[in-house]
Amino acid sequence: MVDEDALLARLTARQCWDAETLRGPATERLASNENVELPRGLAHQGRYALRLLNLFDGDLGRLRAAALRCRELAQEEDSHRQAMWMRATDLCEQAVARVTTRAGADPDHQQSYVHRLMHPEPDPAEELAYRVVWVATLPAPHNLFRASCMTPLSTAQRWARQARPTRTPRSCCRYHAVDWHRASRGARRLLRQARRGAGPVEEVYRRARALAARAGWDTAQREAALSLLSPAEGIIVSPEDSPARWFLLNGQHRTQALLEAGVRRTVVLRAP
Repeated sequence: MVDEDALLARLTARQCWDAETLRGPATERLASNENVELPRGLAHQGRYALRLLNLFDGDLGRLRAAALRCRELAQEEDSHRQAMWMRATDLCEQAVARVTTRAGADPDHQQSYVHRLMHPEPDPAEELAYRVVWVATLPAPHNLFRASCMTPLSTAQRWARQARPTRTPRSCCRYHAVDWHRASRGARRLLRQARRGAGPVEEVYRRARALAARAGWDTAQREAALSLLSPAEGIIVSPEDSPARWFLLNGQHRTQALLEAGVRRTVVLRAP
């Protein structure tokens, strides 16, 4: 049974990856939450984590076992095939965390919260919201499986990078290849301009895309700035067990790259 669950998690991870790599109208449909039978306003990977929660009938024990098995299977694969198993592990862990960070360890509270997630009622409070934040205060990335060149930073190292930022992109991976100082400035500028028309996050993002197309930026800067604003791809943070503690739902690797570069402020999306 656990092997079947692991394969199901990997299949969902593959679907998540395929959807992330789409371009054009398909990406816009995902970002606008149309035709997605899950609660609105969640990160792209968060949607697929909740899809796993549905597929596993809300059974956190099965999800934990599947995550463990996916991690074991990843160790048996070469580096090319390992990433998808680790993505499956991450989705299972996100599904569990989505419940336990809100409901705690009480099984009754967990069951009640799972029911709310699987049978949501429309609630404006469930929408994502843009926030400009200090990068050094962002939650620590917890699953940096895509880039071997990334190592978590201590609190002291975070503030040291703020004092001596790095502005030269590196060629070791696609995350370090971006000038995140320029990208973050561009994202904040687009957000200021696109917010003037008010509206939900999806509408603001559509206006930001149109503004970026007219800004005269190079392709790399435009895509990096828009990736910080995208409801499907942005850095998504959610309260863990109190407003003072946060958890990264999406954007692990970009958060790490921002921290390493010593970027001061950037744009994130806050989940409820």
